[in-house]
Amino acid sequence: GNASDLRSAIRKVLLAELLPPTQRSSLETLLDSCGIVSPNAGGGTKSGRQSGDEIVVEEKRVAIGDVTFERRKAERLELVPRPLFIDIPSQVATIKELMISINNGERSFLLLGSQGVGKNK
Repeated sequence: GNASDLRSAIRKVLLAELLPPTQRSSLETLLDSCGIVSPNAGGGTKSGRQSGDEIVVEEKRVAIGDVTFERRKAERLELVPRPLFIDIPSQVATIKELMISINNGERSFLLLGSQGVGKNK
């Protein structure tokens, strides 16, 4: 891995795209001062949704790009959230990463964020 990959990993772990502007700016300044270069500086792409990551929602499965997740039947439909989905690239990328983790056996997640940032998607 290179410093660009490290910066992307740190930004993903800290959910930098969802930080308030002041904290995000402080994080970017800290990463710069540590010599952890921006992915954009090296000709890379901004973290987030890749081109071709089509979102497909069907009765029995959901897919984002090449990642597929089988849907389970809810026992109590009244407990299933029905949020309005807005296609925000950083949220789609985060949901895709959660799908990958679940498919690889992860069963617990802790979502942190300010009110209204999209934790219920």
